[in-house]
Amino acid sequence: DFSRLESASLPMSLELQRLEPIVVQVAQNLRTQLEERRIQLETTLAPGLPEVMIDGHRIAQVLTNLLSNAIKFSSAGGRIEVTAEPWSGCVRVGVRDHGEGIAPHDLPKLFRKFSQIDSSATRKAGGTGLGLVICKGIIEQHGGQMAVESTPGEGSTFFFILPPATPASVAA
Repeated sequence: DFSRLESASLPMSLELQRLEPIVVQVAQNLRTQLEERRIQLETTLAPGLPEVMIDGHRIAQVLTNLLSNAIKFSSAGGRIEVTAEPWSGCVRVGVRDHGEGIAPHDLPKLFRKFSQIDSSATRKAGGTGLGLVICKGIIEQHGGQMAVESTPGEGSTFFFILPPATPASVAA
């Protein structure tokens, strides 16, 4: 996926869809991991979210990665929140954990390929350093943006913003 993203050839099949069923399905797919770690998942989906032009499989891939990371970096018995809400004419989806958080000077490293933050939690969790880069690329191919907000000691919120479907995008 990463090499396809770099060459702008990652296949996308955009369709007019609702985000809610994708969020629910991803949460269900990760239920076992959540239960094993006794992590409570709270899902808050604003009523009346607009439909978006997305590749449902790719958005599910992004959400799965973000939720998996939140599980990895949450303490057993912790809590994760997934939200979807209208945001300045777009749709904003957030995944918030209550883990150790990320130092401000480490935030720019998160979306660089093969880059991982050097912390005891990161070393314990492992990974290639490509997951967030791939997620960001997928969201950007959808015309959206991805970012993170974090406070050390309080956790992190990874979010992406998708533009609403327009008559031109629906007709394409």
